[in-house]
Amino acid sequence: MVAAKQWQPQPADMREPLAVTVPSQMEEIFRVAQQKVDRYFSDHQASSENGVLRLGGNRHILLRADVLAFEFSQTIRSVYGDSPQTNEIFLSMMFDLAHAAGVADARKFNETMHLTDPIDKLSVGPVYFAYTGFARVVIHEHSRPVANDDFVLFYRHENSFEDETWRSRDTLPESPVCIVSAGYSSGWCSESFNVPLIAVEYECGAMGNAGCEFVMAPPHRIEAYLSACAGKRHWPLYLPKFFGRQEHEERLRRLAYHDYLTGLTNRTMFMELAEHTMRIARRQNAALGLLFLDLDGFKAVNDQYGHAAGDKVLSTVGTRILERLRHSDIACRMGGDEFAVLLSEPGSTARLEQIARELIEAINEPVEYNGISLHVGASVGAAFCPRTELTFATLLERADSAMYEAKREGKNRVRLHLG
Repeated sequence: MVAAKQWQPQPADMREPLAVTVPSQMEEIFRVAQQKVDRYFSDHQASSENGVLRLGGNRHILLRADVLAFEFSQTIRSVYGDSPQTNEIFLSMMFDLAHAAGVADARKFNETMHLTDPIDKLSVGPVYFAYTGFARVVIHEHSRPVANDDFVLFYRHENSFEDETWRSRDTLPESPVCIVSAGYSSGWCSESFNVPLIAVEYECGAMGNAGCEFVMAPPHRIEAYLSACAGKRHWPLYLPKFFGRQEHEERLRRLAYHDYLTGLTNRTMFMELAEHTMRIARRQNAALGLLFLDLDGFKAVNDQYGHAAGDKVLSTVGTRILERLRHSDIACRMGGDEFAVLLSEPGSTARLEQIARELIEAINEPVEYNGISLHVGASVGAAFCPRTELTFATLLERADSAMYEAKREGKNRVRLHLG
């Protein structure tokens, strides 16, 4: 625990109430900190006619709390759609912004007030936090604010602006809501101690807990501390990764254009890529081939062994198709148990049929699932376009027609459209 600094206390009747609650051995340190923040905030200038607000010589702005706490999240949903990945993008975006702001504000405050000691820098943070309207901070006894890898801070936010905003709505959040507060406070402490830190809210008032409880620690140690703070949590925790939003956006883009089960392109992406490929082929006077595959016996697997077994079959089939194609070919799960493959320069109709038979042989191999060998086949329709004068819609229609012909002739075979 932090050792108390040399400090001459004021008479009890002259003391202002502390804007934070801290363990008794830290109280005098925070009382000194509050005096420093008082001095900073006493230097304020407001000129509404000029649109200027200054505190401590630095220009500030006032924002309505609902904008950051709730309304911006709804804007993000309208852009990215309503999904768990969208929530992660929002959380990451707000954490990054708040963390960077916390670092910058701490640096500026410390320069203005000539603070150099890490404890001095950290202790003004929760006071500044309260003065700027984020929340009132309660630091718990078992915290360890040290300037090394052992740093850990357990604390609670009272009257959190984010928690209050969500409580006033009829909407239950998907995850703890104090992401701006967590980002800002971890940014301030990271700057104060020159140690990488993140903060995680593990209990949330807006989600039904008694209050908003946090732990702050180095990123690689945060999960160990959280494991001892299970509380009444019934949701997955979001562990912020500073500027990890790009990773979430890439995952969302992949989900938008790829089938979640097989990893192949989905129908939307496949149609776009196919049209683009055909335009290039026309300019080069190149041939294209299209295979349309429908699994045989897939419904029986689903009915007998359940959808999890069916998912295993679909995933395996997708992998086997990809393993037998060139980089220039495009494979797609069209939906259900239907797949399509667009082949650049297949060479000839004979070669196209050979590729189809090789795919059928691969799909015929058993799929192992929970000690059971699952068996499916494939009926394949092939369409060849030697000079690409066809539209892709026509090519797809021909391959689809040939696939149904293969079904009628006994399944698990390939048929070439001869029109």
